[in-house]
Amino acid sequence: MPQCPHCMSEIHEDATTCPHCGAMKGILAPGWTAERYRMRARPVLTFAAILAVIGLFQLGGSRGFGVFWLIMAALLGGLGFVIRSVLPSFPEKWYR
Repeated sequence: MPQCPHCMSEIHEDATTCPHCGAMKGILAPGWTAERYRMRARPVLTFAAILAVIGLFQLGGSRGFGVFWLIMAALLGGLGFVIRSVLPSFPEKWYR
């Protein structure tokens, strides 16, 4: 069985929290698993899609707001991609 790197007690291999010292496993922060990052990316990507649709509808207008909304959608979509795909690929560490 693996050991907690902080208190050296044996823990289950699927454990995300050490029952003895309270250390938590995570990516970049305690408790932030790959699945949690993927769930947090959903509203960001949904909002990016809504902005893209707004931008496409306003492209026909003469004010140029459509391009602005498409750029914002692309930036937000890029952020959502990083949250959903890049961050979960980082290795998990133990935090206390």
